[in-house]
Amino acid sequence: MDTAQKATSTTRAIGYLRVSTSEQGSSGLGLESQESALRLYCQQRGIELVEIVTEVASGKNTAGRPLLCSTLSRLDAGEADRLIVAKVDRLARNLLDLLTIAQRGERKGWGIVTLDLDLDTSSAAGRFTLQMMGSVAELERQMTADRTRSALAAARERGVVLGRPRVMPEATYAAAYSLKAEGLSIAQIAARLTADSVPRGNGSTSWTRSAVQKVLASPYGQSRPESMAV
Repeated sequence: MDTAQKATSTTRAIGYLRVSTSEQGSSGLGLESQESALRLYCQQRGIELVEIVTEVASGKNTAGRPLLCSTLSRLDAGEADRLIVAKVDRLARNLLDLLTIAQRGERKGWGIVTLDLDLDTSSAAGRFTLQMMGSVAELERQMTADRTRSALAAARERGVVLGRPRVMPEATYAAAYSLKAEGLSIAQIAARLTADSVPRGNGSTSWTRSAVQKVLASPYGQSRPESMAV
């Protein structure tokens, strides 16, 4: 095999490191161990480590991680064959995100390697393992939803009033219903409440049509005191 053929056949990888705070990023806490694990893995398997991308960002979702997004685009473009992470939670904090990224890689022809799970989605065994994980996660979600529905139904039978507690001031309800009694439209009520700096439940004094509609349709209005009656 000549040099060109050998270079073409060599697996190329981009390593991805992540820490969640700027303090961790500046101190290097957690980054050194992740990088060492990635380099050792590639060295042992003869993988060309094209680059190691380091990001300091929250792991709640991929949208808030621009370096990860750009790395995925580079993989789509064929700059590497694998995305390697030391721990799965450095890449995704939930299975849905991991599955989404893995499915993208399968469509574009690259795989994910997570060292802590010994998972490589470029292999049949790795893809099967990920599918099994997805099935288990979906089963857990459905079971949790079933338990929640049963608990809510039992609570309703006991007469428990469900929903978040009201945080809207009584005066706000009074003002909205008073303006409605005057015959104002929803848009006019929103404009008046905004002009009078009447507070909403979230503390804002800027009113929209939908915010007014929610107040007027609130179940609390059904039991409001006589002073608020329209």
